[in-house]
Amino acid sequence: MLSNTDVAELLAEQAERETEILSRAFRRAARSAFLWPEEVAEVAAQNRSLTELRAIGPFIDKLPRMPKRTPTIRRDFISMAEAKRALAKSLRIR
Repeated sequence: MLSNTDVAELLAEQAERETEILSRAFRRAARSAFLWPEEVAEVAAQNRSLTELRAIGPFIDKLPRMPKRTPTIRRDFISMAEAKRALAKSLRIR
């Protein structure tokens, strides 16, 4: 299952392959993925359109596969959805 941070990496990699306007669109979507309030996998599992997520346009119609290795500069980030889940879990433990 892909997390929002995984999708952010995929979008960033696609931005590197695109030119001009599409590159900017993919970069914007990659940055936005960290702020999505719910996991992209949940949206996909409910057969909802990915365009419901901020900065995702109609040109993204399916979830891509994960790359083999994430560049060092983009490792160790978590998304808002992951942070909310971690906070909720830590509050239940106390």
